[in-house]
Amino acid sequence: MPGLFLQAVNFTLPAEFIPYPRLPAKAIFTKFLTLDRFNLNRYCLNLEKLQEFKAMLICHNFNLIPFEDFSVGADNRALQYGDGVFDSMICIAGRIRFFEDHFERLSSGAAALKLVMSESFNVANIEKAALETCLANGQSNSCRVKIIAFRKPGGLYGPVNNHFDFIITTAPFVPAADKRRFNVQFCTGAHVQFSKWSAYKTLSSLTYVMAAKERDELGADELILTDANGAIAECTSSNIFWMKHGVIYTPDLRTGCKEGILRKNLRQYFFEQHVQWLEVFKSKVDLQEADAVFAANASGIFPFLKIEERELNYSVYESGVLAGMSSVFEKDNNN
Repeated sequence: MPGLFLQAVNFTLPAEFIPYPRLPAKAIFTKFLTLDRFNLNRYCLNLEKLQEFKAMLICHNFNLIPFEDFSVGADNRALQYGDGVFDSMICIAGRIRFFEDHFERLSSGAAALKLVMSESFNVANIEKAALETCLANGQSNSCRVKIIAFRKPGGLYGPVNNHFDFIITTAPFVPAADKRRFNVQFCTGAHVQFSKWSAYKTLSSLTYVMAAKERDELGADELILTDANGAIAECTSSNIFWMKHGVIYTPDLRTGCKEGILRKNLRQYFFEQHVQWLEVFKSKVDLQEADAVFAANASGIFPFLKIEERELNYSVYESGVLAGMSSVFEKDNNN
């Protein structure tokens, strides 16, 4: 029963949604009462799209401007060719999780695309600009932050200018009401491919768009993507990990998976716990033999309870080394 599930998770409506004049808190809570577990998580994601209920600002090349005032020309290379990189991160209580790691990945992605960074585009200035954008939008307590860098206009496939413009946007962040994944399938319509820039988040993200569309059409909680040779690579928006006989496995970057921020921090966590960590090329069969499987990104860690027809025991995540994984977030908050 939907109502029973809501009571079980003791769901509390995030305070940031209460002030919306056209969406009273009572109406939102009534809506939640009609949702089952699967659709509650989907609805939480939809709540992040409510910017239209308040004026939003974005940062464009260090200048805060109204969202509706930002526009690009028809010659914009992000529009024409998907020529650029981005990174998304989570801001909680006025602090952006793992910001230095995110900025390092964004900078490395820009370098892989041979974009030229100005001296002002540095970790201190960009973090300050991002936090100011969160504050200006009244979202410092909980929001998603997205930094998008795109090459300046000019040229056809071959650019004539390797400098870039950037924007920083924010959107409300509502953590998933239930991080467990009860229905995980394998993606059949899209595959990842290794390149010098595949580890980074580029604006050419059609693979993930189509994978997410397939996931939603299947009614699945998550899809597992492979490379063209069938090697396990990642999930629609997170890295994938599994444990077998006390060893932690994750796909090698040469499968084409992203170099995830949680991937980096979990590697360090397991190293400190003296747990063996292997980056591998493994198939669907190897994954089906695992003792535990989970996905992770900067917004959380997501245990898998069922992959296709095979059920996994959730108790594995409640004790031992896997139970302590969430400490990576606490460690970041204490830095």
